[in-house]
Amino acid sequence: MRRGRTPDKPAILVEKSDQQWENLFNPPKTWYGTRAFVAAGIALTGPFGIVTFGPATLAYIYAWRRETLSRRQIGFVVAYVAGVAGQVYAVATNASPPLDFGAPPFAWRYGTRMIRELFCGLLPSPESIPLVGGLILAIVLVFVVARSRAALACLLLAPMASVIWLLGAARSNPYSEHMMWCGFGARYIYPALLFSFWAALLSFITSTAKLSRVLAGAFVAVTLLASATRFLASEWPMWSITSNATGHALKVAPNWTVQIPDRP
Repeated sequence: MRRGRTPDKPAILVEKSDQQWENLFNPPKTWYGTRAFVAAGIALTGPFGIVTFGPATLAYIYAWRRETLSRRQIGFVVAYVAGVAGQVYAVATNASPPLDFGAPPFAWRYGTRMIRELFCGLLPSPESIPLVGGLILAIVLVFVVARSRAALACLLLAPMASVIWLLGAARSNPYSEHMMWCGFGARYIYPALLFSFWAALLSFITSTAKLSRVLAGAFVAVTLLASATRFLASEWPMWSITSNATGHALKVAPNWTVQIPDRP
């Protein structure tokens, strides 16, 4: 992290990820306990530690099988797992809005919803397009990834994208509203769509079959076309202050209002 720069949330998350892999594969000789404590603490600040837990576990198993894990690295693993466990408990018990996964059958309901929000959302008129349209896009993506040399990398990244989307789905259930990459719940859709885009792009580059390259290129084109035609950035409304009987009301976009009372 550059000196003199105030770290924002993405920078902190990237820093945490860098520290996680560095402590595992290239452990420092000093301040290791402090770094492990900081990593565990940062894992408590959001679901990032949960999202990366799957690939991190695979990396730990790989290092353990190669007999390259030292006692310090094992201590770091314990600290990281403790942080993730604490975050899982916090998300499960104190999420706002509370997580609501609804009633079963989960696989069918969330499967169709994922297709609707991730793949139908890329097509024209996503609200009215049949579910089969998004299903075709999903099948194309799975097909081209499975036939490419990037299949293993995509397999490692897919769970992270899915977990982020599932978290958004559970948090949006109380509102009875579907998420859209260009609207409500976009921050939960973006990681999955970025994964899908890069998976298709890597498949296009690494695949040797002509059909796979054509289909992967078509998926990339659909994604870029959707972004170019439907991503509209409107001007942010100005804040306003209005007088009322008890003082002044400050309104800030998109929908935040605070009452400022007059002095006695």
